[in-house]
Amino acid sequence: MSFQMPFQDFTSAKLPEGLRSIPARVFVGTVILFVAIWVAIGLISLRFPLTTNLQDVVYTQLIILGSLLIALANAYVMQSGGFNRDGPGQFRRVVSYCLVASAVSAITGMVMLIWPVWTSFASVEPNKLLQVMFSLITIGLCGTFAGFVSLADVARIYRHVPWVLYVLIVLLAVEIMDGLWGFERLRADVTGVQFRNIWSTVASATVAYAFIAIAIRDMDTERSRIIALIGYFLAGIAGFTLGVWILWDNLEAGPHRFVLGAATLLAIGTVGLTLLHYYNHRTPGYSHRTPGYGHRTPGYGHRTPGLGPQPQSPADPIQSGDEE
Repeated sequence: MSFQMPFQDFTSAKLPEGLRSIPARVFVGTVILFVAIWVAIGLISLRFPLTTNLQDVVYTQLIILGSLLIALANAYVMQSGGFNRDGPGQFRRVVSYCLVASAVSAITGMVMLIWPVWTSFASVEPNKLLQVMFSLITIGLCGTFAGFVSLADVARIYRHVPWVLYVLIVLLAVEIMDGLWGFERLRADVTGVQFRNIWSTVASATVAYAFIAIAIRDMDTERSRIIALIGYFLAGIAGFTLGVWILWDNLEAGPHRFVLGAATLLAIGTVGLTLLHYYNHRTPGYSHRTPGYGHRTPGYGHRTPGLGPQPQSPADPIQSGDEE
C-alpha cells in the first residue's frame, strides 16, 4: 500500500472546521507573527547587547498587533462598501479610498511609536516628531472609526444620525491635535494620562450604554421601539449631563476637557447608532405602520407568516369563479 500523496493534495489539504473562519485565521496568523518577532528579538539580544527589557518587547508586539488590526479593520470596511462605495457616482468611490489614507496614517504613527519605546520618550528630538506621531495616529483612528459609522444602515427617518457622529469625530480629532500642538514639549507622564483618560472615558460610556441597548433590543413592535429609543435618548442626555458636571468640577476649560466630553457623547451616539442598525435589519412582529412614518423601510413591509393572509403575486394566475 502506497502512502505517497501528490504535492497538490498536500498543499490543498483541508483545514479543521474550526480554522476555516477568517477570525480564526487572523488569530493563528497573529500568534505566529508574535512568535516570529520574539524569536528574532531573542536572537538579536544574544548577539548584540540591547539596553532594554522584556516590557519593551511586549510593547513592541502590541504596537505591531495594533497596526495589523488597523489594516484589517480598514480592509473590512472598504470591502463592506464603507462610505457607500457601491453607490452611484464616482465621488463616492473616491471618498471610499480615504480608508486607505486612514490605514496608512495610523500605521505610520504606530511604527514611529516603536522609537520612543526602545529609547525614551524624552530623548526624541526634535519634539515635533512626537506631535506628528500622535497626530497621525489620531487622524488614522478617527478615519477608521468614521468608516465603521458609514456601514450603519438605519431607517430613513434616522438618516441624519450618522452625520452627527461624523461631526463629532471631526471635532474630536481637531481638539486632540489642538491639545498636542499646544505644548512646546510633550511630557510622557502628562500625555499618557490624557490619552488614558480619553480611552477609559470611551470604554466606560460604551459599556454602560451597551447594557441599556441590550436590554431594549428585543422590541417586537414599532411603537415599542419608538418608546425604547426615546428612553435611550433621555438616558444619553442624562449621562452626558453627568459627564459635563464631573468634568466641570475636576478639569480646567481647554482641549482636554472638551475632548473628554465629546468622547462621551460619541460613545453614547455610537451605541445608539448600532441599536438603530439592529432595529432596521430586524422585522417587527407585525406589519402595522406607526402613524407619522412617511416611508416604508426595506424589509419592514412584509407580513410575518401566520399573522394574516398573504397578498397575491401579480404573476399568479387569476382564478375564475369556476375554479374557485
